[in-house]
Amino acid sequence: MTRFKSIPTLFVGCIVAIGPEPAVAANPKAEIDIRDEDGKVLIAGEKVRSYDWSTHTMTLAPTVRSQLAELLRKGKRLALGVPFAVTVSGNVVYKGILIGSESSRSVSTPVILVDPVPFDPKLHEDQLRIQLGYPTTEFFKGKDPRPDKRIQDALKASGKLATTSAGCTEWIAQSFREMQTIKPGMTREELLRVFIEEGGISTRFERRYAYRDCPHIKVDVKFESGGAPDDKLTNYPKDKIKQISKPFLEWSIID
Repeated sequence: MTRFKSIPTLFVGCIVAIGPEPAVAANPKAEIDIRDEDGKVLIAGEKVRSYDWSTHTMTLAPTVRSQLAELLRKGKRLALGVPFAVTVSGNVVYKGILIGSESSRSVSTPVILVDPVPFDPKLHEDQLRIQLGYPTTEFFKGKDPRPDKRIQDALKASGKLATTSAGCTEWIAQSFREMQTIKPGMTREELLRVFIEEGGISTRFERRYAYRDCPHIKVDVKFESGGAPDDKLTNYPKDKIKQISKPFLEWSIID
């Protein structure tokens, strides 16, 4: 399948911010907190045991996640979402929304799904992930603010940065194994368990998709009709995958 123009080489799973960030000297006293819109600390830095830079997953002290979920659920706030800010030494780096899995709203900012277990089998009970958009990454708009150098420097200084070269290698291996489960003959519906629709020009029978856990990893997919073959506009869940390219890297396309 024809590829589009090449892009700068990236290390998948260790992707840093798109565009330069101002240089910030590492402060050994800098601490990362998650705070509400009034500045109240919801997740204290001392409760963050480690932070996986490749997936933006926090491993917390025991019971912190469950206690946070219970606190917000008692206030009946999770359905609508609770604004939060990621701060370094009290300074806001970026903002997002804490939300519960029962929520029916869509969110275009960074999101922390407070009750991810068992909804995300990749997380254990003491982990939370800062994801892009809700309910899926296709709802996110703008530039990913998570790989801010101020956060990375603070994590390094505190010894909480979990990602290593070995960790990146394993993440890549796991991701490629998951992507390789999608094969010709499977349906569009099955494809969407692993990939999300990418922006740009597409048709019912040929479209570019992005890996759910990293929107910079793409595949091009050709389909054959699973019904109504003359309809060239509607994407039918039962359309069959005719051909799927090898994964490749490309910046996200924002329509």
